[in-house]
Amino acid sequence: MCIFLENIEISDQEGQKLTLNAAINNDEQWVIFGADDTASNQLSNLLCGDSSPSKGAIKNPHQRVECVSLERQRKLLEEELENDETDLLDRFDIGRTVKDFVDAAIADDNQKHEVMTEFDLHQIADKGFRQLSTGETRRLMLALAITSQPDLLILDDPFAGLDISHQRWLHELLGNISPSQQMIIFVSREDEIPTGTTHIALLDHEKISEVIPYNQWDSHPVKEHTRSLAETQASDLISHINAYPPAAHPDPLIRINNGKVEYTEAKIFRDLNWRLNNGEHWQIRGPNGCGKSTLLNLIFGDHPQCYSNDIHFLGIQRGSGESVWEIKKHIGMVSSSLHLQYRVNNTAREVVVSGLFDSIGLYQRTSAPQWKEADALLDLLQLGSHKNTRFKQLSYGQQRLLIIARALIKRPPILLLDEPCQGLDILNRNLILSSLELLASTRLTQILYVTHHTADTLPSIRNFLDFIPDEEGGYRFEVQRNEG
Repeated sequence: MCIFLENIEISDQEGQKLTLNAAINNDEQWVIFGADDTASNQLSNLLCGDSSPSKGAIKNPHQRVECVSLERQRKLLEEELENDETDLLDRFDIGRTVKDFVDAAIADDNQKHEVMTEFDLHQIADKGFRQLSTGETRRLMLALAITSQPDLLILDDPFAGLDISHQRWLHELLGNISPSQQMIIFVSREDEIPTGTTHIALLDHEKISEVIPYNQWDSHPVKEHTRSLAETQASDLISHINAYPPAAHPDPLIRINNGKVEYTEAKIFRDLNWRLNNGEHWQIRGPNGCGKSTLLNLIFGDHPQCYSNDIHFLGIQRGSGESVWEIKKHIGMVSSSLHLQYRVNNTAREVVVSGLFDSIGLYQRTSAPQWKEADALLDLLQLGSHKNTRFKQLSYGQQRLLIIARALIKRPPILLLDEPCQGLDILNRNLILSSLELLASTRLTQILYVTHHTADTLPSIRNFLDFIPDEEGGYRFEVQRNEG
């Protein structure tokens, strides 16, 4: 059975056309590298049956198609938010749990147990979908898709959010899937190419530019070209940011004494004694669900226990009379939770400008210089043509770039980055990594960085804060301060 894409045209809202002509044989397992996130999203949606072409036809003989993607994850979360009945109940409505999803998909109790074990879901069985980390959500969605044994499995950025041990697990899992279950996988990192891949397809904003046998990929010139282009764009972006030198701030920028987060039913972490000094950058490491995002939200002021902890920020003790906005104006934040919270349908330039006011949406009067700065950042991120496009109409990767621009527009002394490259295509991922490395090496800001991907580590970050499991089911910390 062969999948045929015959003279297909897909047009976006700006009139840009993606033209597709390809044949994917049933004994072929394709990995697709997209140099344009919008095109990747359009092709993924087409293969999943979520959209139809404006011209041409797809001939797909597969009867059962399953798809795992960040787009579908976002839509599922929005469904859960719409069905949230907390306001009508006398308790917090966690929505559907992991167990609820598995029960709805699998009837046999023995198979349920096997799936919960295989995909490491037992410990999160009673957590609501909205409570899951990105990696936990990804394991659930993979479980539901793979165990349904589809004829065609579409995986768009399947490793997103998975910690290192679960990345190894997924590589092994994909390598053991029967060859009769055809897979098409969209990735942005070379180390995510699974065993059994037969072909690499290169997708730009107009077409599938090339399909090559996997054994020819290592020597392909597009890899060096992509890196070189991203470095040039990153240099232009940092030169623009460097036009406004950072202000001096007291040392340490942040100090946490005996930090902890705990709930009635669980302890998340405890005994955090740590400081962020001027000029330092830190990577925060640990498994899915350990509390890395919770720690960033504690620092940012978006966690309810931030005032029950002894936290000093820029020389001021948290809770001593300052407003949360006085804290946030010094911090740029990029995270999946912030991305998903941005449900107000502003234009791209409004999203970027909202970073000046730390708001979800734009409610303040904006000056001409502020609009000009937003437009400059959009141009540097190759999003200038989308400046009047609504946030919800953009692809997941384009939205992620806007969230990054929103953090950068105020040139904050501190950047909190929680998987900033999630959902980005190969070109924009290289652009953001090159830009972050330049920001770190020139010390234009101090970075607190969360990533599970070895390929996304930054050479200038040499300090590490590690979450270590403790005997009580929570986490303690190990601090590796290596920067002079």
